Amino acid sequence: AGVTTTVYACFMQGEWAMVSTADEFNLAIAGKKNIYLTADIDFTGKNWSKGIQYGGEIAGNGFKLTGITLNIEASKSYKDNFGLFGSLTSTANLHDFTIENAQISFTDGGFMSVEYKVAMLAWKMEAGAKLTNITVSGGITQGKVETGSVVEYYAISAKDEGAVITNCNFDDVTLPENN
Repeated sequence: AGVTTTVYACFMQGEWAMVSTADEFNLAIAGKKNIYLTADIDFTGKNWSKGIQYGGEIAGNGFKLTGITLNIEASKSYKDNFGLFGSLTSTANLHDFTIENAQISFTDGGFMSVEYKVAMLAWKMEAGAKLTNITVSGGITQGKVETGSVVEYYAISAKDEGAVITNCNFDDVTLPENN
């Protein structure tokens, strides 16, 4: 009789960046790579790339992203995409991670009578984008906003075009009052 061996294998299709530091995360997100988290990541003192259009997969494996601070100032050339992600495309698939105590500060850049929309997670989520088992906490603060400008704040997305959101929690996101 022969020897029986049990083999367990897990395959991930495509190219993946195995990420365990803020610098590795930033490189992977800027390169629009699929991201596989291998540890909790602290962004304290590190930049978060604002306005990113992302269509890859982030496999969080239950890990946390902490210490994220994003200062957003609108300008003539930067009028939207205000959120941790500017846009999640139809192929985006984010799952199984926590963004803990993220802080976004928004200032309108001195333009009068402009309407802005600011979101904690993504300014825009296209139909087909998937969010599964994600928890987000933290808050958005409002800096100087010119008279006549209108700012609306959202915990998840300012423009949800039909993303599939399953078992996600945004209850601990604090927002300024819409004005």
